Amino acid sequence: MKSMDNTDNHNSSEMHAMTDQIKSIQPRRRAGGEQGSAILVVLLFLAMMTLVGAWATRGANTEVSIAGNETRLKRTFYRAEAAVLEAAFLLENQLSDNLKDHDSIDWLWNALNGAPNDMSAIANWDFDTLDGDDTAFETTLDLDGDGNADASAAFAVHDRGGAAGSSLVMTNATTVRSYAVYGLQDSQEGRALIEVGYKKRI
Repeated sequence: MKSMDNTDNHNSSEMHAMTDQIKSIQPRRRAGGEQGSAILVVLLFLAMMTLVGAWATRGANTEVSIAGNETRLKRTFYRAEAAVLEAAFLLENQLSDNLKDHDSIDWLWNALNGAPNDMSAIANWDFDTLDGDDTAFETTLDLDGDGNADASAAFAVHDRGGAAGSSLVMTNATTVRSYAVYGLQDSQEGRALIEVGYKKRI
């Protein structure tokens, strides 16, 4: 009877040992499953962050491109405007007698000396100083900051005759003349053409 009790005790202790082993294995399995889930979550998060980063980079590149185009557009416009201002300055500071005869000013055109009427057409712009057929003149301004005049900017001035309501007699001191002043910037960055009206009492 005693030996049977010992066997039962031995079996019981073995059962307890096996139960303890099973219990010790189960938490490990659970922890391993949680670790696998955590890795999956981290990988998904990294993939999502990569996509967000790629999208943000693409958006930033687009913004940089837009800003560059806008900068070139503004620079082109301001250079054409500078050419207009140079022509207006020359016109304003010119002697009235020179403005009346048209012969002493090579940059002033009127309907009598063969200038094209439509300077809004780029084909009518010629300021290469070749063949004596220039219809416009290079600006003398250093718009690039390199110490030289900007060869891609030019201006033209057309005398449109007496302004409405003014005397048509050129010798009359109260004559108001109307002028069309043009500025052009034509380069690899772009092209801008500006026309402004200008009146001057001569």
